[in-house]
Amino acid sequence: MGIVTDKEDSPHLLVDKIQGELYYGFAETDGSVPDHVIPELMKRSTRPAPSTSWRCPPGSQHGYCFAERAVYHPQAGEQAWGRLFDFVGQEI
Repeated sequence: MGIVTDKEDSPHLLVDKIQGELYYGFAETDGSVPDHVIPELMKRSTRPAPSTSWRCPPGSQHGYCFAERAVYHPQAGEQAWGRLFDFVGQEI
């Protein structure tokens, strides 16, 4: 999870330059995402909705969207997939 680092070329430093809509989908509990990542991204994502969307479903763990995983969360996973498909299907 190298999206927020202390390096000069950290991807999170470019968030304010992105012109398209952003969708962030994180698990509520995720050992792969350090605690500082989401707050730092939120701080840098200052654009109003609907330009930036956040999802962090209660009770979800890393990999909650994938039915073949033990941590699959059917309701949260299907909502996430639906949002992603809606996101991708938008006209440009």
